Amino acid sequence: MRIVGGLYKRRIAKIPQGLPTRPTTERTREALASIIESRLDLSEANVLDIFSGTGMVTLELISRGATQITSVDKYVGCLNCLRQNLNLLKINTVPNLIQQEAIQFLTETTEQYDVIYADPPYNWNATAAMLELIFSKKLLSSEGLLILEHITNAGFDFRPEFIASRKYGTTALSLFSPVQS
Repeated sequence: MRIVGGLYKRRIAKIPQGLPTRPTTERTREALASIIESRLDLSEANVLDIFSGTGMVTLELISRGATQITSVDKYVGCLNCLRQNLNLLKINTVPNLIQQEAIQFLTETTEQYDVIYADPPYNWNATAAMLELIFSKKLLSSEGLLILEHITNAGFDFRPEFIASRKYGTTALSLFSPVQS
């Protein structure tokens, strides 16, 4: 897969066979980056890529200027893939790589993020609980943006933090921001 934009644009990352992932498409990564860049400066943002999988979103956001990024996945093979691609592509920004299940990580972290990108498996039954945990613990900064990748027939507009949803084929990106009191 290739990086779509930024400093490492057109560079090819190697994705080994057999990883339990569904890599985010180039079209969706381009849209994701545009959404984020229209709202904030990635070079100053604290970013969380949860369910990072192959790490393509992490690589894309680093390519576009992110310097503070945490990538979380429960599979060591996925994190190893990301490590190998950081070395292969000679990327100097090193994300904080954490091997942990998403809910456990979100429960234990005290960090606050400006951008949270979550791409859980489409059949994962804890997405609503994950959103509740993020907002109840105030893990997203007051001006922050949470972007949830999901299948288009899943709706999350019931959440008061919901802003909008964008569709890209069978994939949707739902956008959330903390409710200002």
